[in-house]
Amino acid sequence: MRKFRTAVVAGVAVALFALSACAGQASKDKEEADKKKEEVGDYVMEQDKDVPEGLLADAVKDGKLVVGVKPDQPLIGEKKGSTYEGFDIEMAKLLGMRLFGKGGEEKVEFKETTSDNREAFLNSGEVDVVIASYSMYPDRVKQFSFAGPYLFTGQNALVSAENKDIKTIDDLAGKKVCIAKGSGSIDNLKKENPKAKIETRANYGDCAAQVKDGTFDAVSTDETILYGYKSQDKEAFRILDSSENFTDEPYGIGMKKGNDAAKDYINEMIKAAYENEDWDKAFELTFGAAGMEKPEYPEIGKITSD
Repeated sequence: MRKFRTAVVAGVAVALFALSACAGQASKDKEEADKKKEEVGDYVMEQDKDVPEGLLADAVKDGKLVVGVKPDQPLIGEKKGSTYEGFDIEMAKLLGMRLFGKGGEEKVEFKETTSDNREAFLNSGEVDVVIASYSMYPDRVKQFSFAGPYLFTGQNALVSAENKDIKTIDDLAGKKVCIAKGSGSIDNLKKENPKAKIETRANYGDCAAQVKDGTFDAVSTDETILYGYKSQDKEAFRILDSSENFTDEPYGIGMKKGNDAAKDYINEMIKAAYENEDWDKAFELTFGAAGMEKPEYPEIGKITSD
């Protein structure tokens, strides 16, 4: 009985130590984030009261803007406790400030979306807009209204750091590759490398975890998303050289089809963020803090790199 009690006490001690370590890391992360925010400075986005009738005017009337975001993509959209972080989250806050004025970021309500349900959420009105690494593919632009792009990237692949065999996208032939269900990255990879053995999971967080445990050889999607997972565990993952990027991924802010006035309003917000450098601040708070080099501002309405 004494041995049993000793084992229980030891187990509890280990658990408490682990919880303390997690709490300590969380506190350290918050301190670093607060320091970075102080260095970058506050946003200066000003309110534009000339809000067009329809989608955005209704949001102003309701006193909130409902934005569909990803909860599992580090640096882009990630839920931590009851709050969200990432570049997409910062863009949503800037839109809130543009619509509601000072403190408008507090009137943005975030709703978790996945690659598989974000379009259904738009069509049903469950969200007003989607800001969720949502690429402005030509077929999507025909079905939905898009403002932007506000960020440009390309599809690549992430593998285990120990994997020395996969150096190019061609090397994915015959390999097990994970992609989130409903993502456009599936068709992209099928076209680029038809011999890759693609399987889907609910989200990219699951994909990254299963590359780490050896279930998959790689995960393929936008380089920005991959960079987020690598930033969480730099020793575990390796991303193929950027020269291997094989698609154009212009991130846009999606709305239900027909919201052209809202699209124009949000495009003006993005342009204002370029001019007042709020966009730069959003980048430095997220991708920049992880060591990524700041890209050029995307050209509004342009959805290819050509």
